[in-house]
Amino acid sequence: MDTEDHPLYLARNQLELSSDNARLRDALATLATAEAALRQVTASRDEVVRQYAYLPNRSVWQLLLFRSDGRPVKLLRRLLFREGGKPRRFFQSFVLNSFGRPRRAFRQWMSSIDYLSLPEAVRVADGRAEQDSEPRPVWQVQIDPDAAGDADIDELMELIRAELAPSNRS
Repeated sequence: MDTEDHPLYLARNQLELSSDNARLRDALATLATAEAALRQVTASRDEVVRQYAYLPNRSVWQLLLFRSDGRPVKLLRRLLFREGGKPRRFFQSFVLNSFGRPRRAFRQWMSSIDYLSLPEAVRVADGRAEQDSEPRPVWQVQIDPDAAGDADIDELMELIRAELAPSNRS
């Protein structure tokens, strides 16, 4: 290769690299669009499967008092829930069980996107309602021993020992 052709060769390589870079950016944008569409289709498929599993297993009372999407009829909804979606205090034990999970009749609606978008909706995570309830003592916290490492378990044991230790209050 001559020294005269060297700048021309470098310019040609730089042009090829920039065109390859543009093609890669276009491919990444297409891939991101396809991934978003796939997630949307998967979410809608999961909702259809959940809805299909709910419909045939309803009791006579659920057929009368709940719509096909699991939402209580308006009169029942107004009676049991506030406008924000939180169960009324008097009916809370009727709607939620002692662990704070929705009872079977309300589970379909209270786990739907429509209910969870309400401002005061009861959100259920790890099988326990995330509502304005008092925090549980450390030893009542449910952990998955398979997901927790040794350090996590040791830390939890230290917290339990600290809570159970006799206090120095007079």
